[in-house]
Amino acid sequence: MKAVGFPLLTLAFALLSASAFGADGAYKSGVEKILYGDYDGAIKHFSIAIKEEPKNADAYYMRGSAYADMGEYQKAIEDYDQAIKLDSSKVIAYNARANAYRILAKYDKAIADFTRSIKLNSANNAFAYNLRGVSYYNIAKYDKAMEDFARAVENDPNYANAYNNRGLAYEALGDTAKAINDYDRAIKLYPEYGDAYANRALAYKALGDIENAAKDAETARELGKNNALEILKKESLIE
Repeated sequence: MKAVGFPLLTLAFALLSASAFGADGAYKSGVEKILYGDYDGAIKHFSIAIKEEPKNADAYYMRGSAYADMGEYQKAIEDYDQAIKLDSSKVIAYNARANAYRILAKYDKAIADFTRSIKLNSANNAFAYNLRGVSYYNIAKYDKAMEDFARAVENDPNYANAYNNRGLAYEALGDTAKAINDYDRAIKLYPEYGDAYANRALAYKALGDIENAAKDAETARELGKNNALEILKKESLIE
């Protein structure tokens, strides 16, 4: 399942935090590096900031985010641990650690952290609801996943990824028609959403609507998602 890009949260936090630490200094240099994709440089500067101020939760969080952007999720988790230890109310750090656990397929730990995040902020936390839902989906707890995807779109009615994910949960529960409705919503919100076209293609296939399945599969292919077209061809449903 494709989830909304976590680095967007990092960027937003970095932009807010950089000004708080002044024009100079290691922290701001680290922020600038991470915004330009220089993660090694960012880690170096955040490490200096941490050495200068060992209780700087934001520096630990941002260094963890740089590690995560490099795919070094265990190191990221260690830094998120420190950020949370220093500031147990930091919602974004719980979300970041949860997302790292999710990527590492440690779904129980991901769910626990997303739940902590939601307890701290349930009214404006669509990201946590969506990815807790993904975590539940990945351990086949589809009813719980459905509840979280519903809460995600309540928090953010324009969250295309959550509609797409809820569509997958509907399919897992055997309600293909509702799944298609959610894929429709996801595509309306994000017309370039290749995964949603591919998912809708397979849903149409399940209903025996090969014409619409083929159209969606071809659109998905044009958007870089070939899986639905390959399945239709393998099953000799299209040439």
